[in-house]
Amino acid sequence: MKRIGAWLFKYRSYTGVPVFVVLACVFWKQYDVDAVIWSVGTPLVLCGSAFRFWAVRHIGRSARTRNAKAKRLVTTGPYGLMRNPLYFGNMLIGLGACVLSELLWMIPIFLALFAFQYICIIAWEQDLLRQAFGSAYDEYARRVPAFFPNLSNLTLALTRPALGVWEALHRERDSLITVAVLFLVFLVKELVDGMLIQAGG
Repeated sequence: MKRIGAWLFKYRSYTGVPVFVVLACVFWKQYDVDAVIWSVGTPLVLCGSAFRFWAVRHIGRSARTRNAKAKRLVTTGPYGLMRNPLYFGNMLIGLGACVLSELLWMIPIFLALFAFQYICIIAWEQDLLRQAFGSAYDEYARRVPAFFPNLSNLTLALTRPALGVWEALHRERDSLITVAVLFLVFLVKELVDGMLIQAGG
């Protein structure tokens, strides 16, 4: 599992592409109620992006789990609530994309693929962090759940972040561009769907 996690981590920017292609290009069995789709999907994507941005501000200038040479163990901000807030943000964005695509039947498929990928990646990352920080990481892992928030740690969550807003925006720019493209693609899909319906009617 850890070997798979190392491979998935390396290519994690591309593993979601096939799912996105399906969401963008498939029109089969759509839930075509725009008021529901956009009022649910948009907040999910924006909340996921905000959660990622919050995490990036606390990571600071050194990535926490890129390799075995992580410089410090980040335990503040969202890392005080859960050990993997970036991945939690990714999950919210992915769920929002499933909703915006109108392919609600893709939600369980996305969640299954997401769970497999990130269970493997987290297992690999935990080994790196344990090697780098030893008992400090073990203590952190005992206090803070891997994925779902522990709201009793709100004091750590409210700690001042390491990065300012503008630097964090710069570091998170690729993810923000991806989210903007996501919205654009689903707006175009909505227009194409409308034209197909008119052509068929």
